Amino acid sequence: MSELDDAYNAAESLDPDDRLRLIARLWASLPEEFWAAPSDRDRADVRAMLADDDTGQMAGLPRRIAWQVVGSPPETAKIYSAPRRFDLATIFVVTFAYSLLFAVMSGLNFPPVASLIVGGFITVVGAGQALLFGGKKPRLASAVTGAVVSVPLTLLTMDFGPRGLAGELWVLGMPASIIFGAGFGYAAGALVGGVFLVADAVRQKFARRARASADDAEVAEVDAD
Repeated sequence: MSELDDAYNAAESLDPDDRLRLIARLWASLPEEFWAAPSDRDRADVRAMLADDDTGQMAGLPRRIAWQVVGSPPETAKIYSAPRRFDLATIFVVTFAYSLLFAVMSGLNFPPVASLIVGGFITVVGAGQALLFGGKKPRLASAVTGAVVSVPLTLLTMDFGPRGLAGELWVLGMPASIIFGAGFGYAAGALVGGVFLVADAVRQKFARRARASADDAEVAEVDAD
């Protein structure tokens, strides 16, 4: 067991992302006759995840391995949030979501400044999801970002509001603004997560089409041989 212990100790020194990549490579390297070995389609999925693992696809790998070994899917739900890097499907869906958002606000006759504040607020919350807590706590990151952003917005309200109310707004308005900002941040984070859920569905659809095309090409190649 000394070699196995040495390998484990070496792997334990890696950061979590690299350990996850190592798990993927080890699982895909199992011989086909081994009882826990992945199928050809699973190996193709693992290769795709390793090639594009910055989009959050790697997060589902341990659950898939558990499903393969234990025989039943785990019941944990994936929480969608803003990734640190975007692929083509994500860029397409995010662009469409922004277009739809500003179209709706324009249809509701939002003032341009209000539209910019709403769009900017959602953008900052998405950035907070990707950057705060290593991207591992998107809900908390959304609430914290919303609370922080509410402070300068409240200060701007004080500067441009009626004179003589600055003191009252500071005492009464700031705590309420932070609380409401956290709530709005959480809601904006849920909206951002929904956008990336759609992006993931689009990505998986493209991946299924690519796999189907690859399978058809393999069948055609076998028939030709």
